[in-house]
Amino acid sequence: MPDRPVAGKPTATFRAAKVAVGLFLIWVCATAVNLTKAVHIDDSAHLQIARWITNNPLHPMSGVVVVRNAASPIRDLHQPHLFFYLMAAVMWAFGESLIALHLLVAAFTLIALVFFHLAAAHAAPRHALFWTALFGLGPVFMPGQNIMTDIPVTALWCVFLWALVREVPGCRHYVFAALAAAVACLTKYTSLILLPVLLLAIIVRRDWRYLWVLVVPLLALLGWSLFNYYDYGGVHLLGRPRAWLPLWLLMERTVLWILGLGAASPFVVAFLSELARRRTTRPLLLAGLAGAALMLIWRLRPEHRLFAHVLLRVGFMANGCLLIAVMANLVAGGVRNNKNDTPPHRSCHLILGVTMLGAFLFVVAFAPFAAIRHILPATPAILLLLAHHTVTIIPHRLWRYAALTATIGLGLILAISDWYYADVYRKHAEIIVARFGKQRTIWFLGSWGWEWYARAAGMQQYVVKHTKPQEGDLLVTAVFVDAPPIPPALVHRLKRVETIPVPSRPCTYVRTAWPCAGYYSYNTECLPWTISQMPIEIFEVFEVQGEPAAPPPCP
Repeated sequence: MPDRPVAGKPTATFRAAKVAVGLFLIWVCATAVNLTKAVHIDDSAHLQIARWITNNPLHPMSGVVVVRNAASPIRDLHQPHLFFYLMAAVMWAFGESLIALHLLVAAFTLIALVFFHLAAAHAAPRHALFWTALFGLGPVFMPGQNIMTDIPVTALWCVFLWALVREVPGCRHYVFAALAAAVACLTKYTSLILLPVLLLAIIVRRDWRYLWVLVVPLLALLGWSLFNYYDYGGVHLLGRPRAWLPLWLLMERTVLWILGLGAASPFVVAFLSELARRRTTRPLLLAGLAGAALMLIWRLRPEHRLFAHVLLRVGFMANGCLLIAVMANLVAGGVRNNKNDTPPHRSCHLILGVTMLGAFLFVVAFAPFAAIRHILPATPAILLLLAHHTVTIIPHRLWRYAALTATIGLGLILAISDWYYADVYRKHAEIIVARFGKQRTIWFLGSWGWEWYARAAGMQQYVVKHTKPQEGDLLVTAVFVDAPPIPPALVHRLKRVETIPVPSRPCTYVRTAWPCAGYYSYNTECLPWTISQMPIEIFEVFEVQGEPAAPPPCP
């Protein structure tokens, strides 16, 4: 006869139902904010690529896209095309429906949440849902659900880690890891670091009989490269521009990566009490304070008058340094304490640590700029490593509630703010065309979502070195989007007609972008997210004048 449930203890069915409901609610919350989001940042370029693929499926890289008002061959862009083929399939079936495309991303969101939870259940069975909520509702994951490759590749990394982060993985787990790595490499080249991680897992565990699984991602990359050669006569992976970076730039990118990590990890506040209480962990707090002091010295210059931004920058840096110090301590301790265990038991911390380190090194060495979305694929490994030590670093339930509240609160605020930021270009493209009429030719300068909606509203895209505006035409620029400068030959022909500021609102005071892309591209002058009541965007409308008369010849 089956065992009767013990009074007061939840049954396995009840626990499974609780987990299913929890995952569903996290997925709904993460998806709902972004389901109706406007085309944003790189969405426009990706939609152009998918549109080309729908008509040219066998030659995906032979087309041209317009990026920063300049025509560029698709093969010069950085990403492989697997996800763009999925986008093209959705567009073929449903047209250019943003909701359908966001639902495609939502499917990957669900995959990421489910497999992260399965991996977290091995690391912290009693707290798996807690860590899944930190992952799925945090400020890295929630605002990043645009129609880009970041969420799909993160989902594949979650599958990869689920397959490897277990005590005794079997053949099917290695096959799952190899397949996930192969698909991830065809989604975003950052995933190339998963191949050495997979090899490391096999070596550390002495599972030599599974070395053959490495053939799976290698064959996928070989097939993709042969397809590239058929398409345009080159190999996309080998054709990426490479240059040796100076040491100062590598150091700057390292600082920016740590700063972004701190900006996206509000849960670190829950570690402070326990770290300060233990004598052995107090040096970790000193590491955070040292990072804050260095950033403060670096930023306190006369030209930096926005004290709130300096304060945020210092806090982000301290948070990031503290988190890295904690993770380094956990990795070292996990490997050291389990050195006498069998190989399967001591590999988990090493695999997670190498995954994080590989993601960091790849971004610092090869990414053209710093962005929070570059940290996103490494987030599952970071949280899974912390999950292994839940009771050590966050022993009290009250601090876990504090971590959850801070993380979900910031994630939700930034996701809503970013929704309104993207919506500015969707609304104002129509407003500007309606205000100035369709009888005149209106050119626009700028990229991202502004580019997509300005074109949809009937404006003509100004293409550098090709466009020749006529007298009486209008030129509209968006100040805060990525755009080339107005060509000098055109500047002296422009007369400002109107300046249209888009005022901030309470839901955008905490924002992902100001005065540059911020969350999507930050630097030494621009934070990943900030607090500001300045206008969200400023549109400048110019009228093109005739060519000025040539000066009379000298007597």
